[in-house]
Amino acid sequence: MRGLSVKVLSDEELVEKVRKNNQELYVEVVRRYQQPLFRYAFTLVHDSDIAQDIVQEALIKAYTNLRSFNTKKKFSSWIYRITHNQAMDHFRSQRKLVSFELLPELVSSLVSKSDVEVTLDETLLREKIDHVIDQLPVQYRSVVALYYLEGKKYAEIGEVMKVPEGTVATWLRRSKIILAKALQEYEQKQKKRHEKKS
Repeated sequence: MRGLSVKVLSDEELVEKVRKNNQELYVEVVRRYQQPLFRYAFTLVHDSDIAQDIVQEALIKAYTNLRSFNTKKKFSSWIYRITHNQAMDHFRSQRKLVSFELLPELVSSLVSKSDVEVTLDETLLREKIDHVIDQLPVQYRSVVALYYLEGKKYAEIGEVMKVPEGTVATWLRRSKIILAKALQEYEQKQKKRHEKKS
C-alpha cells in the first residue's frame, strides 16, 4: 500500500500494518506526527533543538514499543503521552522549567474574561503573561499547551497526562484564574503609571 492509499488509513489501521511486518510504513506515522509533536514539545521547553531531540526520542520509543499499543484506543493520545513523558524527563534532568511561547488564543480568552482594556501595550502584556506561565506548575502548563495549542479535548488530555477529565478541567480553570489575576494586576499598574504621568 503506497501513496494516497496509505494516507486514507486511520492512525490505528496504519499502526496495525506497521506491526504486521510493514515497518517502512512507520514513515507515514512520522509524517503525520512530527510537526504537531514538535509544536507541543517546543511549547513546553521553548528551545527548538531540545524539542527536536524530545520528538526524535518519542518517535523512536513509540516505534520500539508499538506492539504494546492497544489499537482499540486512540493512537494520538498514546504518542502525545510518550512525548509528554520525554519532556518531563528533560525537566527533571534540568531541575527547572523553561518558559513557553504565549498562545494568542489564550491571551484573547483571558483578556475577554478579565475586562482588561484593549489599549494596553500588547508586547508588555505578552511578556507579563509569559512570565506568569513560566511560574505555573508543569501540569498546568502542559494542560494549557494541549488545550490551546493542540486543540485537545479534556478526555484526550486526560489520557495524555494520565489523570481524570475532572482534574484536567480543574487544572485548566486554575491556570486561567492565575493568569487572569495577573492580567488584572498588570492593568492596575498600567493605570497608575498613566495617572502619574497625567
